[in-house]
Amino acid sequence: MKQKILYIIMIVITLFACKNKAYDMIEYKNSETSLCFNVPSYMHKSKEDNSSMLFEGNGKFVNFMWNKSENGWDIDKFSQKMTKDSEGLTLVEKNDTLIVYEIHKGVVTMPALIFSLQERNGYSILVTTMGISRTNHQTITSSIK
Repeated sequence: MKQKILYIIMIVITLFACKNKAYDMIEYKNSETSLCFNVPSYMHKSKEDNSSMLFEGNGKFVNFMWNKSENGWDIDKFSQKMTKDSEGLTLVEKNDTLIVYEIHKGVVTMPALIFSLQERNGYSILVTTMGISRTNHQTITSSIK
């Protein structure tokens, strides 16, 4: 009986220890464009101007940059400029709207930079994240309204 209770307690502790706080999201709104973004709750807005918002926290960042759709972003050129002098980055995936880089050191793989291009409300939005997994990046981009 005591052994069963001990196993149940261990399972409960394990479940609470594995809870991923990265999915707790907070909504921010840009008043000039009426665009809304959800970002992880541990991040704070560190910069905002008329065409971008930067959020930082826990050594990670999320950057939103937008302009009118007719001016669009060249995601390839932007990602090349950002990763130009970065050693150790491995290109994992690349298509018209998503570019994913990771850091590989031995058997350890860490998310590095992810770039994605979104079209919302007449705006072309370039989302750049550093240190955030692809799943969380997609959660952030799918929340743009």
